Order: sequence, then structure tokens, then C-alpha cells
Amino acid sequence: MAASLSEERGTLEDVVEPFLLQIGFIARTPRGRAATMAGFAHLGLAAPSKAPTGGSGPGPQGRLF
Repeated sequence: MAASLSEERGTLEDVVEPFLLQIGFIARTPRGRAATMAGFAHLGLAAPSKAPTGGSGPGPQGRLF
């Protein structure tokens, strides 16, 4: 991804990734990072049935960002 954006890997990890996490377009999973339902919707793509919701599910905290 860094090469396609002409950015350093560190820039993506330090700047872009936290922003995408904050707005709910990606989620941290045990297997790495994954696009959320909101991320797929923003790109105009159909999300797979197992796409993370980004924290909007039922729970005491709900969606944090």
C-alpha cells in the first residue's frame, strides 16, 4: 500500500492508520487490519458477511468514534 501511495511505511502506520481507525473504516483484528462495513460502503463495494462493524455493535460502549 505504501508503494502505491508513494508514502513511507512509517507515515502510514503513524498518520493514516490511526485516522482510518478513528473514523471506523478499518478495525484491528487478531489477524491484522481489516476494512469495516463502513470502509467497504465508502469505497462503494459490497462488504463480505464477515466484515467487522467497527465497534457499532451492541455493547456497553457502543461506537467509540
